[in-house]
Amino acid sequence: MKVTSLHLTPVVFLQKLSVSSDGSTKKQKVFTQSFINLADEKTAPKAKEGLDIAIAHYLIAKQRPFYEAEDFLFSRILSAARLVNSTYKPPGRNEIGGALLDATYLSYYQDELCKLLKDANVFGLAIYGDGATIKTVPQINILAASPNNPGCVLDVVDCSNHMSVGGKKDATYISNAMLPLMTSIDPNKRLFNVIAFDGASNVQKAGEIMAQHFPRVTVIHGAEHVVSIIFEKIVKLTPFKQYSQFCKLVCHVFSVLLLMSFSDLTLLLS
Repeated sequence: MKVTSLHLTPVVFLQKLSVSSDGSTKKQKVFTQSFINLADEKTAPKAKEGLDIAIAHYLIAKQRPFYEAEDFLFSRILSAARLVNSTYKPPGRNEIGGALLDATYLSYYQDELCKLLKDANVFGLAIYGDGATIKTVPQINILAASPNNPGCVLDVVDCSNHMSVGGKKDATYISNAMLPLMTSIDPNKRLFNVIAFDGASNVQKAGEIMAQHFPRVTVIHGAEHVVSIIFEKIVKLTPFKQYSQFCKLVCHVFSVLLLMSFSDLTLLLS
C-alpha cells in the first residue's frame, strides 16, 4: 500500500502593532498555529530546509557537537515525531526526571540483562562488587560479567540507613545484598560459577557465605584492586601530575576549537 508522506508545516499568524490616535501602543498578539498538510513538490523542499535550519540552530545555540545530528538517538526522535499530530507537546522537565527516567532505566536494565544472559548456559556468569563511599553516601556496587557483557551493573545499594543505626558493611550484610540478585537471575543455581572480590576480609567472607548458597561458584581474589592502589600512588608523583595537567590543557584547547566557527578560527590564525 502506497502511503503519502506528511510534513509538518508551521504557519505563524502575526497581528501587527496597532497604534491608537492618542499614541498608545496595544499589546502585540502572536497566534501560532501548526497543522499537517500533504506535502507537494513545492512545499517539501522548503519544509526540509526549514527543518535543517532548526536542527542546526539548536545544536549551535546549545553548543552541542555537530555530529549529534547524525546520532542514532536523534534520528529516532525524528522518526517518532512523524507519527504524532500537531497537538503533541514535549514532556516537561518533571516528567522527564520522573516516570520517563524510570522507564528509560528499566529499558536499559533489561537490555543489559539480555546481553548478560546470552550464552550464559555455555560460559557461565561471574559476579563481583565492592564497597564505596561517594561523598558522604556509603554504597555497595554489585556487577555481573559474561563474555557478551563484562560490566553489567546489577545494583548500587545505598547503605545509609543501615549504617546510621550502627551497622557495618560486614560479610552478612554484603551477602544479603547480593544473594537476592543472584537468585533472581539464576534461580536454578546453574549459571554463576565465579565470585570475585578484593582482598578485604569482609568481602572474602561474604563470598564464602554466598558459595554455600551457590555450590558451583569459586571465590577468587581480584588483583585489579591492588593494581589500582599501586597506580593511585604512582600518579601522585610530581611528573605524573604535571603530565595530567598538560593533557587536561590540551583537551580543553581542542574542545574550544571544535566549538568555534570557521571564521573565528581564521581570525585566530591570522
